[in-house]
Amino acid sequence: MKILIVNWVYDWGSTGYIARDLLRELTKSRHQVVVATAQNKGKDNPGVYVFTRPAEWKFYWRLHRLGFPKFMGSKVASRRIIKLVNKENPDVVNLHLLHGNRLDLYYLLRWLGTHNIKTVVTNHAELYYTGNCGHAYECMNWVDGQCKGCQNAKKATGSFIFANPHLNWKLMKNAFSHFKPENLMFTAVSPWVKERFCQSPIVKGFDCEVVLNGLDTAQFYLREESKEITNRIGTTDFLLHVTANFNPELKDDVKGAYYLVKLAEAMPEQTLVIVATSISNTGNLPENVVLWGKAKDQNELAELYSAARLTVLVSRRETYSMVVAESLSCGTPVVGFKAGGPETIAIPDASLFVEQRDVEGLAKAIRMMMQKDFDRKAISDEAREKYSSATMAKGYLEVYQEVLNR
Repeated sequence: MKILIVNWVYDWGSTGYIARDLLRELTKSRHQVVVATAQNKGKDNPGVYVFTRPAEWKFYWRLHRLGFPKFMGSKVASRRIIKLVNKENPDVVNLHLLHGNRLDLYYLLRWLGTHNIKTVVTNHAELYYTGNCGHAYECMNWVDGQCKGCQNAKKATGSFIFANPHLNWKLMKNAFSHFKPENLMFTAVSPWVKERFCQSPIVKGFDCEVVLNGLDTAQFYLREESKEITNRIGTTDFLLHVTANFNPELKDDVKGAYYLVKLAEAMPEQTLVIVATSISNTGNLPENVVLWGKAKDQNELAELYSAARLTVLVSRRETYSMVVAESLSCGTPVVGFKAGGPETIAIPDASLFVEQRDVEGLAKAIRMMMQKDFDRKAISDEAREKYSSATMAKGYLEVYQEVLNR
């Protein structure tokens, strides 16, 4: 089988690592794989094709700020992908996360549908079935109102003026309408995402299967105690929080840093270690918060997970949560707020989730989990089987084969 995988980044960030791991695993299985990406952060690879230029998406970023439709980016970039499809003639095209202005998504979808290209679209976020938002949170206007009268139009569209979520909703629905049902399948990265997908009028009539995200199990496994880590932190008894951005001044931030600080204040006896790519506004943190900064690589990150007593998740919304999968793969249980995807993909016996913003309940759950005697090796073994890249690749192959057999 020959597969073309399209994602906005390669070998960087959660979906970029997924694209990389799919390329590796599918190639091991003797399938031909080509990856098209807007930004290649990895080493030179003849199987990875960059379809856009920074000047192009920066130009469209400015247009979107003025009110240009959210996913109507560079048509030239879309044509490069189309040219690649014609050149490589893949059996299946798998579109992953294509947000922002890297290409004209509507144009690409219409072309794939009109030309009867077997296509699989992966829902890493909510944008494909809401037409706008990566995270729709509590809003259900995309289900029953076609995003008319949006109360958060500027945030939903990324436009400062002339924001029109309803137009984006209609454009997305129209783009998918060019597909025959037998030529298009969707995947969801968690059961929660599939449940949301099935409510959307935009994708009504199309099938969706759950395929969990995978990770590199050669990196994420239970490690021996790292004296370097515990010496730097000053204790072997600490909670770990891993995030892309840590800014405790933003109360409604999707990653929930504000509530992590509240948790630290509620548990002064417990050390909380923050691992984050970007850290800001940390002048008044409690003394029991340790800012680690960015992990230098995945090896160090796995060592941090392995050393922690528990990993704490305080996100407002997650469609999956690689943090949950990584932590459990390293044998460390997870405690957090209910955020959508995490509680549907976590190992039940090694996780506990409480209601959003319930800091007192979260502290109680942490104390409860810390009293348990976990078999961390067993947790790691189960998680590494469940979340492995090989398991993910197998799931995608089954979906590819299903759409091909129609």
